[in-house]
This record gives sequence, C-alpha cells and structure tokens, in this order.
Amino acid sequence: MIVTESKPGPPETQPHPTQPVSSARVSAAETKSKLESQTQRFLDSCAASGDQVAQGVKEIGSGINDPRPKLLNLLTDDSVSRIVVEPQDRLTRFGFNSLDRWLRRQGRASEVIHLANQGKEDLIQDVVAIVPSCGARR
Repeated sequence: MIVTESKPGPPETQPHPTQPVSSARVSAAETKSKLESQTQRFLDSCAASGDQVAQGVKEIGSGINDPRPKLLNLLTDDSVSRIVVEPQDRLTRFGFNSLDRWLRRQGRASEVIHLANQGKEDLIQDVVAIVPSCGARR
C-alpha cells in the first residue's frame, strides 16, 4: 500500500454571490449629504446593469486612515463578492490596486463605476489630516 502525504495548498476560493455592495465615503460630517448622492448613483448604475443591490455601506472618515470599521467589515465578510465604489478614492486614497488584487485573489472584486474626481475638498481634508502625522515622525 502506498501512502501519500497531502501538503496544504492555497485555500480554495468558493464562488460568491454576485450581488454588489456599495461603499460610499466622505471625509467629514460637513459633506455628509454627498453620501446620499454617491449611494443614488450606485443604485442607478446597478439598475441600469440589471444588478440587485445586496447592501449599501455609508461611512464618514478619511480615505487615508485604517480605522474604518464599516469598510473593514466588508473586507472580512466572505459573502461580499463585489464592492462597488465611485470613484476609487472612496474605497481608499492609497493602495487601491493592492486592495483590488487581494480581493481578486479571493475570488472577489472591486468595481469603480465613476472615474471622475469627487472634488478637491475631500482630498484637501485628507492632506490636512496626514501632515501632522508626517511631522510627528521627525
């Protein structure tokens, strides 16, 4: 009798439901009204492509900070197969391609439905938030 030892390989990726989940974000409470317009554009885009929306997540927080509990919940929820944002900086200011590759490696995906910039005020707030952090490292 021949006994072979099986070596653990990469984890199998299970097919995920294809219903998209939206992730809307603004940097500050003053721009909270933009969450609704982001969400509406997402709903319109899904309706046009015939997708049924699984859920929508709205969050107020900088795109350069990690403590975004709602986004982290989406990223760790294996039932979420597709995270839709508009534009890509709503998901993260930096590292979007790395995050997208990580999701795709798991059989999941990110999707950008609008490539134009949201406006400069959000980016300005993010830069203002990062400057003190960089100065403190001296």
